[in-house]
Amino acid sequence: MAERTHSIRYNFLMNFILTAAQFVFPLISFPYVSRVLLSEGTGRVAFVSAVANYFLMIASLGIPTYGIRACAQVRDDRLSLSRTAQELFFINALMTCLSLLAFFLSLCLIPRFREESGLFFVYSFSILLNLFGMNWLFQALEKYDYITLRSLILGLLSIVLIFLFVRRRGDVLRYAVILVFSSSAANVLNLFLLPRYISLRPLGDYQLQRHFRPILILFSQSLVVSLYTNMDTVMLGFLRDSRELGLYNASVRLKGVLLSLVTSLGNVLLPRMSYYAKRERREEFLMLAGKAVNFTLFLSLPLALYFTAYAEESIRFLAGPDFSAAAPAMRCMAGAVTAIGLTAVLGVQVLTAEGRESRVLISVIAGAAADFLLNLLLIPGLGAFGAALATLVTEYLVLMVQLIFTRSYLPYLFRNFRGQRFLLSALLSLLPALLVKGLPLSLFFRLALSAFLYFGSYAILQLLPREEFVLLALSALKKISHRKR
Repeated sequence: MAERTHSIRYNFLMNFILTAAQFVFPLISFPYVSRVLLSEGTGRVAFVSAVANYFLMIASLGIPTYGIRACAQVRDDRLSLSRTAQELFFINALMTCLSLLAFFLSLCLIPRFREESGLFFVYSFSILLNLFGMNWLFQALEKYDYITLRSLILGLLSIVLIFLFVRRRGDVLRYAVILVFSSSAANVLNLFLLPRYISLRPLGDYQLQRHFRPILILFSQSLVVSLYTNMDTVMLGFLRDSRELGLYNASVRLKGVLLSLVTSLGNVLLPRMSYYAKRERREEFLMLAGKAVNFTLFLSLPLALYFTAYAEESIRFLAGPDFSAAAPAMRCMAGAVTAIGLTAVLGVQVLTAEGRESRVLISVIAGAAADFLLNLLLIPGLGAFGAALATLVTEYLVLMVQLIFTRSYLPYLFRNFRGQRFLLSALLSLLPALLVKGLPLSLFFRLALSAFLYFGSYAILQLLPREEFVLLALSALKKISHRKR
């Protein structure tokens, strides 16, 4: 390609800015929405979104992950890149049509779905518009500056729209429209930039069959992952009421925010690691994987400990007193963040980058089976907490299976392992934060002071041994301040 590829540090910085925004935006919008729509309203949207995600996954057919790898491997050749992208688009288009047909048939045949027909119709657009985005192409080309700018603008716009149009308890449909808009508008914007990177004219000599095997393996993996990530919400929708769904959704939303921070480095590594794997640059491949493991633990361990200790305060502050009962579920979700972050490294950045998707598939099948059985046992009696407990157990089971499959890599991945230092620092930092719990302060100031003491202590304890991730963050802040001057 004619354009220069940015460094991993630059891509990480862009992705971290985006991740930070994804952390801040829910802190602005979710407290407001949860207080307006309450647990019942947010639970209705969560149920429909979870069901729609199954059909979206069928429409995508594993292409979001495979497309990054396939396009990254040929990104230096515009003709090959264009042909690969067009082949994947044709496959995606066929599956989108079939998925939409199944979606509307389900809406007609299943009474529980007909109860929310308006919301289901809104979410059908997210399935359709996902086809045109080809977001995997921009990730393969490592266009993280564009992805970040685009997402920031749409995120800010969606917050404005929420405050303008979601004003009453009955504005559930409006809220769903805004959510679909914020997730799908980026796909429309991508259409205008596609000609810059690939040719849109028919090229001929298409070889669709060469993609079928890896796509089907990744689709099976996505199917199983989607089953057990959305299974809790769907089963809660059938086995319990909308209030339990709303409580569970609050803990899931917070888990999603934490996870976006933890996986911010890994998200930018798949294209580069696929590129290295294709060219058998093993030393560079393993070095990046090792950095991803350390970074995951560097962020996930302190985040998990803090939000376990301050689960009730965090839920009450973000979602309101109507969601206080979600605190036990939140503790389980916080505990699962480390496991999910590590499986993202081992499963996606290592096994998938090297073309060993079948191993990842086995691990997620084990997880889906365990999650289904645990949900069946725990949800009827424990509701949202039971679903969260099932998730916690399932994620660590998947991690154990993936550790077995990557055992030959482990000596290299853990060559510069610093997880024990991160854990000790997080435990020591928790001591001053716990003292704040007994102070007669308002909820906001108690959270603010505890977070300042906790994360400030953690940063200092990491700065003393000159931890590279802290030094990188300070260097980035220094460059930004110099530019402003």
